[in-house]
Amino acid sequence: MNDFFNTYICERDKKVPSHCSYCGFVLRDIEDTKTAYAHGACKDCFVGFVEVNLNLYGKDWKPSEEELKDWVSRLKKVFKPIYKF
Repeated sequence: MNDFFNTYICERDKKVPSHCSYCGFVLRDIEDTKTAYAHGACKDCFVGFVEVNLNLYGKDWKPSEEELKDWVSRLKKVFKPIYKF
């Protein structure tokens, strides 16, 4: 059994998210889910936005609304949907 499921069993009260709390996109795979469970952000947001700022500004850092809007607009420019409904 991998570490994610062992952690989930130990923390039964904490729900597993289905969306990233930063960009709002749906989590795509188990790596996104693990990162969102641990840090509240998908893998892309954590690596490109959260981790960098936490290292620069410390663990008490929280993004402002303007920073979030800027980050999400950059993600939307890169994101290209495969299917259109």
